[in-house]
Amino acid sequence: MLLIIFPVCLSAQKEAGTKFIYSGLNYSPGITKLIAPILGFYLVDKKKNINDFQLNRLNFDKSDIYTNFHISASYHKIIGLNKKNDSKFYLGIGMGVSLYYKYKANRPTVTSTFTSGSAAIGTVLSIKPVINYAFTKKLYLGISTNLGLVDQAIASSRYDNPILTAEQQRVTTFDTNIWGLSNLNFDLTLGFNIN
Repeated sequence: MLLIIFPVCLSAQKEAGTKFIYSGLNYSPGITKLIAPILGFYLVDKKKNINDFQLNRLNFDKSDIYTNFHISASYHKIIGLNKKNDSKFYLGIGMGVSLYYKYKANRPTVTSTFTSGSAAIGTVLSIKPVINYAFTKKLYLGISTNLGLVDQAIASSRYDNPILTAEQQRVTTFDTNIWGLSNLNFDLTLGFNIN
């Protein structure tokens, strides 16, 4: 998958006309931490199509009894549906891929429960409808959603219960989820032209 995306990204940089950097908020109903900050970069080509690079999730929580870490980055190629130069609205639809890594660990303080943890690394193929409104040539407000189609991950979990065999305490799986709520999220962004 990365071998396909990387040449497209390099090609996009050669044809780039306008560059925007944006930040905003991501709302994900299927994730424990519902709202998270995002940071991204648009390269708009001469045909008004967008190459969207985004850091869409970076969470780290730690306490005496648990650790949670989640990072996700994405690339989407967005095709402009309205190509008029004088329009303040930009409508587009794109397709792309997100790469993510999640890690959770629990260290209970009660002797009746055991240490457990899980980690997963995966990709999500998604469709991304986009609506942007240009206040000026230098500033826009955007709303978009990522509709996850296929989520594939290698996941590993452990449960340190001495009653279980070593094989039962550590389990690794290859998971495929199609069109799940955990792969649906919404973005509200504010972008600035950096040309």
